[in-house]
Amino acid sequence: MSTPEIQEIQEKRLLGRLLLTTPGAPEVQMHWKTFVTDIIQHLGIKPSEFYAVHEYDAEFSETGVYKTWATILDDVQYSKLKDVSEVVIEKGLYAIFTHHGPTKTFHRTLSYIHNEWLPSSGYVIDERRHFDYMGPKYLGPENPLSEEQIYIPIKKVTPQ
Repeated sequence: MSTPEIQEIQEKRLLGRLLLTTPGAPEVQMHWKTFVTDIIQHLGIKPSEFYAVHEYDAEFSETGVYKTWATILDDVQYSKLKDVSEVVIEKGLYAIFTHHGPTKTFHRTLSYIHNEWLPSSGYVIDERRHFDYMGPKYLGPENPLSEEQIYIPIKKVTPQ
């Protein structure tokens, strides 16, 4: 796994559907499938970019319940979608990692981020939403050639 890019991200306004879940739960894939199918069937549009937005309690846990949204950029063409709400990604500093491979190996990337990179990085997780960007290089959840970007909200460690 490589060193992340550290970047200031501007606020993003998204539209999406909420799911309460645990990491790696099978209902996440069905949640996404339903969301994408609704966009295609009801609007006749096949978006090329999606954002998975995650809100954890105090800290990421591999067993804890958290909020996740299947989202797309807020755009007039999506305003007719049913059962969606606005999701805002706050402006701030993010560490951006790239996950290569299928969803079933995603836990390895998260483990590296939280257990190896973060403790020695000089940063701590900031209490903002995390998100994953799935653009043109995302080839589906099972494809070994898929790539998605993982955005971890961070802030510099302040000396005690």
